[in-house]
Amino acid sequence: SKSDDSLRAKIKDHLKQTKHKFIVLDDDPTGVQTVHDIFVITVWGIDWIKKDLSDERSDLI
Repeated sequence: SKSDDSLRAKIKDHLKQTKHKFIVLDDDPTGVQTVHDIFVITVWGIDWIKKDLSDERSDLI
């Protein structure tokens, strides 16, 4: 919808300006089947989390 697109654009703009990460924790194992164009972390070891959080991609929302 138009309001969803507007909110998505605002979030993208904010993340580009601040270099913050937007992280969602989902306990539904089927959750990743219903989303697209995002970076999904499936391994929770500390080394993987550090690597993934340092990823510079910002066009993932």
